[in-house]
Amino acid sequence: DWHEWVMVLAGEAVLGFEDAKAGGYWQIKLRAGEHIHIAKGQRHRVESTAQDTPTLWLAVHYAECGADENTNEQPMERQDRVKPACAD
Repeated sequence: DWHEWVMVLAGEAVLGFEDAKAGGYWQIKLRAGEHIHIAKGQRHRVESTAQDTPTLWLAVHYAECGADENTNEQPMERQDRVKPACAD
């Protein structure tokens, strides 16, 4: 699991989120230039994108500073993964 920062560069999208503890579900609409931070473990999905124009995303996945690097995730294609720059 990674934190995720997503920005819509063009078009628009509706994202859906689950709240497993409260049993709720909510949606948010992002337009070009808007962004959202999605915490590690937050279940989410793309509900829809703009019908009349392509939607272009920028998504950045990152770990917390000081996070344990020994995870059970599948290896990435690139072995030279960048580590987060943490302040001392």
